[in-house]
This record gives sequence, structure tokens and C-alpha cells, in this order.
Amino acid sequence: MQRNTHFVAFGTQPVNRRSLPPRPPDYGPPRADTYQLAARPRGVTILLVKISGGQDSMTLGIGLIKLAALACGVELAVYWGTVLVKSWRIASKIGKDPNMVPRERVGQWMRVLWGPAVLAWCIQPWLFGLAAGFSRGHPPWILASVAGTGLMARLLAAAGAGGGAVCLGLTFICWRQMGRSWRIGIDPGEKTELVVRGAYRFVRHPIYSLSMFLMIGTVLAVPTPLMFLTALVHISMLQVEARREEGYLIKLHGSHYEKYRQTVGRFLPRPWKQ
Repeated sequence: MQRNTHFVAFGTQPVNRRSLPPRPPDYGPPRADTYQLAARPRGVTILLVKISGGQDSMTLGIGLIKLAALACGVELAVYWGTVLVKSWRIASKIGKDPNMVPRERVGQWMRVLWGPAVLAWCIQPWLFGLAAGFSRGHPPWILASVAGTGLMARLLAAAGAGGGAVCLGLTFICWRQMGRSWRIGIDPGEKTELVVRGAYRFVRHPIYSLSMFLMIGTVLAVPTPLMFLTALVHISMLQVEARREEGYLIKLHGSHYEKYRQTVGRFLPRPWKQ
């Protein structure tokens, strides 16, 4: 045996690797092409099987992740586009803006931070899904995926996009249940109906809950540093706004709302109390 000859032990007989056909140069990186050896019971028969993983699989993975990101972009466009249309329709019915611009100072200052966060939330899936830099592996660090392109990243992206679609559908139901009482901010001088029907029988702020889950789904599909920061701002604003609304509703509806608050969960149901 020569010193520089390499063998692969297979069954009971060695196989000289130099006897295998050379790998064509245009099949991609070496790790993408391997040879699998198989044997039949009689003797040792060499079966050469080319396994093409590598580049094609990576391209498919990136394509699936981009598709999930674009699906989230469509969901957010439908969500916030509906908010704008619904605001216009409610305004035409009640004769005033449904508090897109809050009437009180705290809400106005919150919009200064919340507005850009919502805008960043809506834009990032499109940048992530359409930017050529992602497929080349050199996007800006703030838009770079922290989850890679492996199987788990694909599953999380698909779950995020699918979950976002479910949240969008449920949000439409909650909007319908709110009727003319739907608002997007607080007006201290306005009195609205206390809605406790439908989803509001189980959760005090179902629209906010679904918005948080929609945001989490977007993070799964677009796991970038900027999206994590956007999620932190948006969810924090929802937490603050929900508590502010509850203080306003206690003043407006008194003991009726206080009893409702004690038996119904803020963002998740409380079946043991209901």
C-alpha cells in the first residue's frame, strides 16, 4: 500500500477512493456532493449515489423564509390598511375622529414613539423578503436574521406567518363586535358603550392580545435585531395603553366595569373566575 493512498473501509473489503469518479467542478461546494456506498449480500458491490444537498437546499430554505416574511408583510398591510379605512368610516358615522390623534397629552406623546414603531413593523417584512442582500448573506446587521436558514428557521417562519393570518382573522371579528364603540385612543370627554359581548366576555382587550401575537408571529418570520426592538416598543405600548384605558373606563362606567375587570382577564382568559 502506498503511503499517500486513501482507502474507505466498506464491509469486509477496502475501496480505493482514487477509483471513484471525480466530482464535477460545477456541482457547488464539496460538502454539497458526497458518495454513498451500498453493498448487496453476495460480495461487495459498489453503488455510487450522488446526493445533492448544499446549495439547492440552502436556496430553497432562503426562498421559504422570504415567502413567510412577505406573507407577514401582506398581513400587516391588510391590518393597518383596515385600521385607516375603519377610522374613516367610524368618523363619518359619529361625526369626529375616533381618536387616531388622542385628545390627552400622554396619549399624544405615546404616539411619537408608537407611530415610528408601527411603521418599522410594517416595512421590515418587505425589506427582509425582497432585499437581495439577504440571499447573498450580507444584509445590514440590523436587518440580518439571527436564526439562519436551517430547518428550524423555516419552521418558525412558517409558524409565524400562519399564526399571523389566524390573528388577523380573529381581529376582524373583534372589530365587528366593537361596532360604533371602536376607538384607537382615549378621549376623556367622550362616553362610549361598554362592550362585553363576543370575545370581550373572555378577555378585556382581545384586539391588543391579538396584536401582540401578530407581532410575535412577525418576529418568528423576520428575526432581526430591528424587529426585536420594534416588538419591545409595540408590546410595551400596548401594556401601557391597556392600563390607561382601564382607568378611563372605571371613571366612565364605575362599579360595572370594576366587576367586569375582576372576573375577566386583561389579555388572556380567566376560566377559573368566570
